[in-house]
Amino acid sequence: MLTDIEIARSAKMRKIVSIANELDIPEEYYNLHGKYIAKVSHQYLNELDFKKRWETNNGYSYYPPYTCRRRKNNY
Repeated sequence: MLTDIEIARSAKMRKIVSIANELDIPEEYYNLHGKYIAKVSHQYLNELDFKKRWETNNGYSYYPPYTCRRRKNNY
């Protein structure tokens, strides 16, 4: 069985621009921080969330389970 470091060393890094192009993210919605790191704007993520909610259940909001989880002490 491979260790974590062996898996990481065997992986080939891809440039973030090519990944963003595959995901159809417009250039104005991400900021490059080197060749392999980028930040995607919250505006774009909110637009995706709205589109996904609209397509899945006609605009009624769907929230994944982690947003509805209560704390252990219920406060």
